[in-house]
This record gives sequence, C-alpha cells and structure tokens, in this order.
Amino acid sequence: MPAIVCQGPAVLVLDGENIYCDKDIIAEPNYETFEPGSQLGSLGERHKSIKWKISATPIGMLTTAQFGKLVPYGTATETVSTSASGMPGFPICTNTVVLHSFATGDTYTWLKAGVTKGMVCDMSAIRPFAGPVEITAIDIPTYAASGAAWGTGYNPDVVFTQPWSLAVGGRSTPFDAITAREGFKFDPGYTVKEHYDENEGIVAVTLLDIKPKIMFSPSNLSPAEIHELCQTIAAGGSDSVRTIGQAIGRGIGTTSFVAEDHVFTANLASGDTATFTFKSGGAKLPKGSFGPGTDRHGEIEIVPARVTTTGVGQARFSLAIA
Repeated sequence: MPAIVCQGPAVLVLDGENIYCDKDIIAEPNYETFEPGSQLGSLGERHKSIKWKISATPIGMLTTAQFGKLVPYGTATETVSTSASGMPGFPICTNTVVLHSFATGDTYTWLKAGVTKGMVCDMSAIRPFAGPVEITAIDIPTYAASGAAWGTGYNPDVVFTQPWSLAVGGRSTPFDAITAREGFKFDPGYTVKEHYDENEGIVAVTLLDIKPKIMFSPSNLSPAEIHELCQTIAAGGSDSVRTIGQAIGRGIGTTSFVAEDHVFTANLASGDTATFTFKSGGAKLPKGSFGPGTDRHGEIEIVPARVTTTGVGQARFSLAIA
C-alpha cells in the first residue's frame, strides 16, 4: 500500500480562543513508568501515569483576548473561590483544549488542560509580541475523524511589531521614556505542582506561585541614571538607596515609600495604544562589561513586590489596548 503522509496546518483552541501559531504545534505524550526487577533482570516497564505537553508559539496577535488565555494568572485580584484567578493552590487543568489538524480534517480534544508555562512576551519593534507557551493536559484526548475548523480569527494585521517605551512611576526625564536596545521581554514566571494517586496517575496540577519579571538592556540611560533607576544611588535625596531587608519593588521615598508601576506603551499601526503595566516593580543592577566594542551595562531585571489590599493579593500585571 502507498505511504501515508500526514502533515499540514493546525489551529489550537484554548478555552474557546483560537490560537494561530508559528511553526509546529507539538503534542507530546509524557509517560511515567516503573520497572519491577528480578535476578533475571527487568520485568519490563509498567504504566504509572501519562500527561500531554502541548507546546506552541503563537503568531503574536496582540489582543487582550489572546493575552488573557495565554497568560491567565496574575492579571486579577486573587479571590478565594472555586474559580480563583491566579490563586496558589488552586487547580489549573480545568479548561478544554482542541487541536484542529487539517492534514485529514481531524480533531483531538482534551477536557482537563491548562497553561503551565505562561507565554513569554516580547515588547519589541522587530519581534512579534508572543513567545512560547506550554499547556499541560492530564487526560487522554478524544479523537474525531472530521470537524476541523480554522475559524475566522486569523488576522495578521494585529501582529504588531512596534517600538515600546517604559515610564517608571511618576519619575521625570529620562525615566518617563526609557527605550531598550533589544526590546523588553516579559516572563510571567509560573510554577506548578503535579498531584498523583497511584490508582489514577496524575489527577491534578495546581498553581504554586507567580514570579513575573521584565528583562531589558536600556539604550538611553547613562551609567549614573542606571544606578538611579536601580536605587543604588540617591537622586536629590528624594529616593533613598535600598537597604538590606527591603523589597526590591518597595518604590521611592525616604521613610515612607511609594511603589512604582512600570508602564510600557506602544503606538500601534491601528491608531490604538497598547499599554502593558507591571505593577509595583523594582529594578536590579545589571552586570557591567568594560572594554572596547561592548555596551557597558547588560540586562536589567525588574521584579515586583507582593502587594495586598485588606489581605487580598492584587494583580501583578495587565494589558490594555485602546
């Protein structure tokens, strides 16, 4: 019989949102086994658990709907409820994921899936906004030989590659319009825990923590201004140097501190403005390179302080387009 070649485009549907991707969407079954032994050698591998790792890189459609599905934790107040958003300890494999393959018009559907590595985002003039994302599914997919549908959401016009700038708190020039040599990279920093039962295998994945960060190399700050941004020198006595024990994201001040939101903006070709807000952040001093042909300062890392209001954890970051 002739060889069968299965290939062609596919679209990933995550919790009802069509995610159109660059390059391949990888659906990889991860088997966990155990191996009883004997004096005559192994008795062979036996099944312990299975999960699916679905890896993809979205094409970078900059919409709040796409961002909300691909970076689902950290954008809302941590309300303690069965539908908590970004609440550590709560299960995250609660969504439906469908992979529509157009090789033979078939679909694969997982009912217990969720984002376990949030999308890394590029705020850059030469790279699309979306980076890799990883989804974990803890059930066996159902297969249908027909029903693949591309949908109507594929829109290259919202794959924006525009320059971004950073404004830090209420600071003045140059801290109200910082630019980066190679753009700003955002990592939502999710960590998760898998839970097992020997009778069922993996039964849940829960969110452990959210530790977001921003990385960038500034292109319009002097060495002294970089030290001021990172609060290793004081500026006019208004923002004291951080001391041992203080939060990196404590903000500026002398005795009482005002946390600083880091606000990234880009003017989109559509006429809208994209605003990404990294809340209550602080910058860490980068390493320095001293020599001909190299830029002095390397990559700055911005990390947040943990902020609560009346005992409730607040959002860590947000994206708005208007």
